Amino acid sequence: MKELKEYRCDFLNCNQENYLRVIREFIIHELVPMKGRLVKVTCLVDTKPFENYSKTTEEIRALFRLLFNERMPALTFVAQAPLNAAVGIETICFNDPGVLAFETWEDIQYVKVDAPNAELLYIGGIVDPRLPDAKSQAMFAFEKMDALLKKEGFEWNQVVRQWNYIEAITEMEDGRQRYQIFNDVRAKYYETSQWERGYPAATGIGMEKGGIVIDAIAVKSWSNNGPLDYPLANPLQVDAHQYSQQVLEGSTDQDFGNRQTPKFERAKALKTGRWSEIFVSGTAAIVGENTVPSDQPGEQTNVTIKNIRALISPENMNASGVAVNENGKIKQLRVYVKHPQDFDIIRTEVDKAFPDAKQSYVLADVCREELLVEIEAMADFT
Repeated sequence: MKELKEYRCDFLNCNQENYLRVIREFIIHELVPMKGRLVKVTCLVDTKPFENYSKTTEEIRALFRLLFNERMPALTFVAQAPLNAAVGIETICFNDPGVLAFETWEDIQYVKVDAPNAELLYIGGIVDPRLPDAKSQAMFAFEKMDALLKKEGFEWNQVVRQWNYIEAITEMEDGRQRYQIFNDVRAKYYETSQWERGYPAATGIGMEKGGIVIDAIAVKSWSNNGPLDYPLANPLQVDAHQYSQQVLEGSTDQDFGNRQTPKFERAKALKTGRWSEIFVSGTAAIVGENTVPSDQPGEQTNVTIKNIRALISPENMNASGVAVNENGKIKQLRVYVKHPQDFDIIRTEVDKAFPDAKQSYVLADVCREELLVEIEAMADFT
């Protein structure tokens, strides 16, 4: 029996000379059979084997358009090097009964799913890397997302999962950290909604090139049987949106006043009549609001794992209003590794903790200079 939602992560070894052939064969043999059910594709690309990253991603996008035609999934490209291949391809396939509509608006691919009790929106990557700085890049991405949500009758507070990829995430522009600039812009758009059900689960992570890319999943409930999404706080951590000014970096911007906190929940649980899942936000070795005082990748990984386990424990989920009997079961992980030499140490700890989960490992800077690893996850619960 097929799962109602299938998650895959595949890795392709290719280079400048053969990548189009290798990726084309993979799409034909592995992804085209899911045409009409494939709703989201994330391509994780190592920029080093390719002479022109922008040209490479456009050629891969053209392959998807050619092979999927009018049933193009939401597609995102991220300049993060997989630690065991040149290209990683993560996919979400929707097998729940429902009507899928595949749409393109202003070069943004997205998919609408009219499922029992809910409408879902899978939005592909929004980006304009030609813009000169973090503020204009973030404003462009959020303005486009805002317009698309309104076009489809959604509000910001119906976004349940958002990914935020930020080139040179911890670097400074005129005394202001690029991640902090992103957070200031995000807060400006989020303030247009009421967030009774909590902010989205989210990841804010570095990448090698491409400016700022955001993509998202939004959910609108048709059910009158109570809430569909539940914010999960972590008993071991301060909510990121409640951080003090002491842990935020860089100077303030007169357009935003005080530096804005990162507006996301530690996780978001989603529950419908037919399926349930937990979106675990990017999680790192932070206790309270402070990074653990360790420069050891193994120790940071274990603190991160402890944070994830606390988050999806029955005690924490029941306290958050989600009735469960057992721990959430991790089914997919993406692990962000700052230094390639730490890969084996980090993978060993993750394998011990989550041996049955599908795993992707990519090189990426984390939002604090001292952090060596960050982990995000998808989990089931009953």
